[in-house]
Amino acid sequence: MQLVLTNVDHRTVKMLTSRTRMCCVTRELRPVAHLIRLTPIYFPSTGDRPHSLQLLPDGVAESSTASKGKSLYVTCHRDYIKRLYEPKGPHLPFIRGISSLQLPPNLVDIIHAQLLSRVLWELRYILRRIRHLPKGHLESQKKTQRVLVRWPNPKGQMDSANGVVALLDLAGLTPAPVDSPFDLKEIPFPASLPQNVPSPLMTPLSEHQDVPTYHLASLFPPSLHAYLHKSLWSIFHVERPRGVPNTSSSDTKGKEQSEHELLAMSTLEASSNGSALGTDVAIALWRLVCFHGYGWEQT
Repeated sequence: MQLVLTNVDHRTVKMLTSRTRMCCVTRELRPVAHLIRLTPIYFPSTGDRPHSLQLLPDGVAESSTASKGKSLYVTCHRDYIKRLYEPKGPHLPFIRGISSLQLPPNLVDIIHAQLLSRVLWELRYILRRIRHLPKGHLESQKKTQRVLVRWPNPKGQMDSANGVVALLDLAGLTPAPVDSPFDLKEIPFPASLPQNVPSPLMTPLSEHQDVPTYHLASLFPPSLHAYLHKSLWSIFHVERPRGVPNTSSSDTKGKEQSEHELLAMSTLEASSNGSALGTDVAIALWRLVCFHGYGWEQT
């Protein structure tokens, strides 16, 4: 099984050049961007609940360094995660080698929820970084001036495809009521988990460039729509006042937030060390659809 990546961009390069680890189910060496890290986590006794040691995802919901101690990796695909419960397989020596280690019965759902949260976490990180970029930084960018732009470009500028790593389809994404207070500091926990999600369409931007188009309302449960909607448009509006000529003078806020919008997510060089905003959101979205079985090809 191999991951299908059709164009070489920041997302592809970062995923393929991450360090490799072995999937405990398939015994295949893969970049860690294609894997879920699982680590034993100790829970002390509380009330009537005895203490326990459970195998849980590590560094999935948000960026973090690997926890010290033993860990294993499994391919970011719900069917392979389910195989951890099988009575036979190469994963058993690890699980049986740690006394009293338990597999939570809802491990697949836990990972699913954390993959959803990771996309929101990365969007919040972008918003915070953009708000603190030095004045004039965006105007100095030659190829990619913004993380989020309308698609197609209202002025028909095809060179805006440079750096695009994903198209975001906002159709059906329900925003929060206009007069309701909304705080992006706390990432909400999904009240439900969508099961029948569509495969992302590969959209050609040029002769040599295809990018995935994600229908966000299908990928994310309704309980996360308002946060997702607010995050995207907050990034869009924070970028716009910095003097980047990306929208026409006839734009209004209501039109910008039409639920039938397509936004293009691009990479934006945010520092001299080569870090690019937008890359990690694209990776988080790709990992989410890989979890559902898309983006993988049987070989």
